[in-house]
Amino acid sequence: MFALIDCNSMYASCEQIFRPDLRGKPVAVLSNNDGCIVSLNEEAKAAGIQKFAPYFQVADQCKMAGVNIFSSNYELYGDISNRVMCTIQDYCPETSVYSIDESFASFHGFSHGDMRETGLMIKKAIWRDTRMPVCVGIAPTKTLAKLANHIAKKHPRSAGVCFLRERDQTSAWLKRIDVSNVWGVGRQLTKQLRAININTAYDLSACDHRQLRRMFNVLLEATARELAGVPCLELHEAPPQHRSIMVSRAFSQKITSYTDLRAALSSYSQSACEKLRRLQGVVTDVMVSASSSPFDSKKHHASIHVRLSHPTSNTMTIATAVSNACGSLFRDGVQFARAGVMFPDVVHTKHIQTDLFSHGDKKGAENLMSTLDKLNAHNSRKITIASSGLNRIWQTRRKFKSPDYTTNIDELPMIRC
Repeated sequence: MFALIDCNSMYASCEQIFRPDLRGKPVAVLSNNDGCIVSLNEEAKAAGIQKFAPYFQVADQCKMAGVNIFSSNYELYGDISNRVMCTIQDYCPETSVYSIDESFASFHGFSHGDMRETGLMIKKAIWRDTRMPVCVGIAPTKTLAKLANHIAKKHPRSAGVCFLRERDQTSAWLKRIDVSNVWGVGRQLTKQLRAININTAYDLSACDHRQLRRMFNVLLEATARELAGVPCLELHEAPPQHRSIMVSRAFSQKITSYTDLRAALSSYSQSACEKLRRLQGVVTDVMVSASSSPFDSKKHHASIHVRLSHPTSNTMTIATAVSNACGSLFRDGVQFARAGVMFPDVVHTKHIQTDLFSHGDKKGAENLMSTLDKLNAHNSRKITIASSGLNRIWQTRRKFKSPDYTTNIDELPMIRC
């Protein structure tokens, strides 16, 4: 048996943890540069606010409906996510984190009579420890656990926990769930399935699985088998290997100076290198790009490929190469609106191919990068390389950002007794 524990409106719920006065009130969270709405709680949805709507288009509607608006606070969300996952592991040692707000857990060895009670215990423990509302779906396969979680969210009578145990019960639910809500079935695939009269999750589970493989692919066949109760996915199913990394941002305001463009690209290089080291990867190729807005009268887009002398994940080495390439991207008179750094071909450190004349980074440089990562992991005020500058007029706009309640000692919540 598998369980899927999923946080309810993760970002919006995080904002309510240290603001209990917002419980029962509409909350919405915006994307980078306060562009679009990316998270809504149920009260905001009931007020008619649409997810992914550009904020400038619905700002007046939000104000009239009393919606509390927040900028994305990724430092807070990441820390709360870690706390939730730790609580889950207290009850289920075998877990597999699927995303920032979801985790699969193995219920192997649990008796059927205890599973729903265990799900309720996990839900209550997470609320007690973190004040994060979650729903739990339990089923014989991971795909069915996903659907069980969907049922737990949509039907209040489930009390936030749905256990799909009996086949007749499961079939009844599958007949009520649209095929578009099945894990891994996207918009285009939904259209193709409807064209052959597969409209519900039950239709997909009951069709000829081998025919699905011939018409589509082995992944859809596995999904259909899982809906039929046949496990095809292991708990720790290996995720696809990252082959590329990209850090690209729209500036909070347009920039016209070479110094500001170079500083932005240096900062993005550092972010990309942090991701690279977390994946234990190295690169020899870097793509650097910068562009104006497509709506500007003087349009400009430029990109350049940089080849490094040896495989590396060293921020200093890569940021220096990116800074040197900046001159080829910059044009006088252009108002730059976006820039990015991309590693198109990431190689794991164990697959590095060296030669007689290349020794890679020195041990001291590796230790420096490791120390830098550790310091930045515990301090939201990043220790940055000098080339990223201090006057960051291009930095992502977060006008409505809440404090870093759990990661910044200067912003810890104060309790007055």
